[in-house]
Amino acid sequence: MSIISLLVPMSLMLGLGFAFFFVKAVRSGLFDDCETPAYRILDDGDLVVPAPAAAGGHDQNKLELEAQLKVKQLKTKEVQTT
Repeated sequence: MSIISLLVPMSLMLGLGFAFFFVKAVRSGLFDDCETPAYRILDDGDLVVPAPAAAGGHDQNKLELEAQLKVKQLKTKEVQTT
């Protein structure tokens, strides 16, 4: 019976310690963004340059490349702010 008087306070201290460090991690922003790091490894960072099309295709390729560049810039800005 005397062991319970030792184990109950120890388990309460251990539980309070886990709760304290969990709250500290949440407040520091550790769990804010769980999605981006998982997808970051899939991004190789290369822009895809489409093959030239018929007449007027150069302008379309340029627009697509600029759109891809803007998306990449937004992604990196989003990652830097989080």
